[in-house]
Amino acid sequence: MPAPLEHQRPVYDSPARFKVVRAGRRWGKTVLAFTSAIAGHGPIHADGDPMYAGVAQGGDVVWIARDYPQAGIVWREEIAPRFRDIPGVALNNADHDVRLPSGNLLIRSAENIKSIRGSGKQLRGVVIEEAAWLDLGAALRDVVLPALLDNDGWLLLISTTNGGLDGNAEHLIPSYFNGLCQEIRSGDRSVVWAEFHGTARDNPVIGPQ
Repeated sequence: MPAPLEHQRPVYDSPARFKVVRAGRRWGKTVLAFTSAIAGHGPIHADGDPMYAGVAQGGDVVWIARDYPQAGIVWREEIAPRFRDIPGVALNNADHDVRLPSGNLLIRSAENIKSIRGSGKQLRGVVIEEAAWLDLGAALRDVVLPALLDNDGWLLLISTTNGGLDGNAEHLIPSYFNGLCQEIRSGDRSVVWAEFHGTARDNPVIGPQ
């Protein structure tokens, strides 16, 4: 399990239930998402568990990719290699599911986002990767936020920015993600929301160019 890097710590340790990460390429968005999904995130309780449970603490986490090809890339490059040949872990390569004794990590595409309906009983959190490049407003309103209600589940939105169309039916520009970031910075969202910004220069693993 990769530990969060120092520049990712403010996101990982934040008590906000809904976290929005606006960051460029090579900032480490995918690694942060993976660590949060499996190990949980937020302040650590006295019993050693994080405020927001991941798969390791029991329950399910859904990871939503931009589209089906992107979901396949996440599965092949990030998820399956980390769990392959680990005793007690079952990989479903067709459905992109990781089933651990403690819970499940389910990789889905935004094109099939309605499939997570009914996951509420065991659902602990949702990761949406490249959230600025899909119809985020409809995804949150119609599927994700209702599904998180049962367990006060957490939400992690991570993306590069998109000032253009995100595929919403109303053809509103800029993307819902960009508008959401602005609302949080302006104080127009409640305290359960927090927004973070970063660039590749923050990543200590990358040398100066």
